[in-house]
Amino acid sequence: MIDKKIVVNKGYLKNLLMFNQTELFEHIVQKVSKNKNYNLTVSFKSGIIVTPKGVIKYPLICSHLDTINDSKKIKLQNSDVEIDGDIIKLSQNSLAKCLGGDDRCGVYTALQLIDLNAPFGFAFFFDEEIGCIGSSILANDIDENENITAFIGLDRRGLDNVAVYGYNNNDLIRLFENKGYTQVDGSITDVAVLSEQSSRNLACVNLSVGYYNEHTKMEFINIYGIQKAIKTLVKLSKELSKIPYRYKPNRYYSNSYFDKYEIMMRW
Repeated sequence: MIDKKIVVNKGYLKNLLMFNQTELFEHIVQKVSKNKNYNLTVSFKSGIIVTPKGVIKYPLICSHLDTINDSKKIKLQNSDVEIDGDIIKLSQNSLAKCLGGDDRCGVYTALQLIDLNAPFGFAFFFDEEIGCIGSSILANDIDENENITAFIGLDRRGLDNVAVYGYNNNDLIRLFENKGYTQVDGSITDVAVLSEQSSRNLACVNLSVGYYNEHTKMEFINIYGIQKAIKTLVKLSKELSKIPYRYKPNRYYSNSYFDKYEIMMRW
């Protein structure tokens, strides 16, 4: 698995961009149910949880199913998406609100890792863009899984960010910094919800997966960000599964994640 060359299937990624989140949900369920190396748990209101069979400890790799287009009831067509070498972008004539690389790049990355039989757990959440709804619903069930070592998001712009949200573990961050990622502050995402509700204080980070200018018509994808995320996670599979990565609560982080975010926005 580690030595396998990572090639992004741009045609398949384009297909994922054209799904609405219900269609994407159905596609993932059908696809993953055929892989005998994973268990599949499905919630039609909140998302999909995939866990590896015979693996004692593993990180939970998280992405979300919706895009801004879903909340606007817009579905991309084939003519809306243009591929130019390693760049995927929205057609100038498209009526869509965005390309949807946020977070179809994360979904693609997760599905490729599943195809590689990576020893990770995976979560695909509904409705992150309108308030992390799916992850909030599933957080308690996820918290009961004592096999999980950390929460790794695939929902960050750029090529080389490892975003943090206050639920930090320096050893976890350092793993990605040693692979060429740069630590930055994030704002809001599913993995922060999971860390905030973790009774074991499990830490989270969020990796770049190659999209830029998210939530706008100028959004585009550089597929190198997807390749880098896949290669990095494969190479770190042993380190991410050795021990739980925990954060230390303090007075500042004693409030909920969303309370902190609201306070930050006021200032």
